[in-house]
Amino acid sequence: EGVMGVRLAPNIERMDLTRPDSPMQAAALTNREFSRAFSQTAGGLVKLVQGFAGGNAAPTNLAGPIGVMTMGAEAGRQGAILTFIALISLNLGIMNSIPLPALDGGQFLLIMVEAARGKPLDQELTRNVNGIFLSGLLLVSLSLLLGDIERLIPANPFF
Repeated sequence: EGVMGVRLAPNIERMDLTRPDSPMQAAALTNREFSRAFSQTAGGLVKLVQGFAGGNAAPTNLAGPIGVMTMGAEAGRQGAILTFIALISLNLGIMNSIPLPALDGGQFLLIMVEAARGKPLDQELTRNVNGIFLSGLLLVSLSLLLGDIERLIPANPFF
């Protein structure tokens, strides 16, 4: 049962359990699964960016912290909590490596720009750019949180 009228449907069609016979086989299976998950996650990010670029600025399949917790609870009920945790970690790693200021990828990009110029960037400019992008990320996070809350509230609660 879902919380406040929300229920996520199981999305696992089939799950095969493979027990490795050796540590080498375990490493190979882990590498294969990681590669599959990484490809799907990166592909989803590319589709998301293409959707935004194409004018679909309100994707309905994004979730904020409430949606993530709801999906985590459902993954726990399905016995897939470790997979869910691994996917969250992978998503955070990929998102954080995007070269936007205020993210680690952006900081790396700024360091590369400084190295190419041979001198440091103006600290105030760097601080202002990071602040603007951080504010934008916080607005996106707030938007996702509000979308989560909107999905929890029935459309016509009093009728």
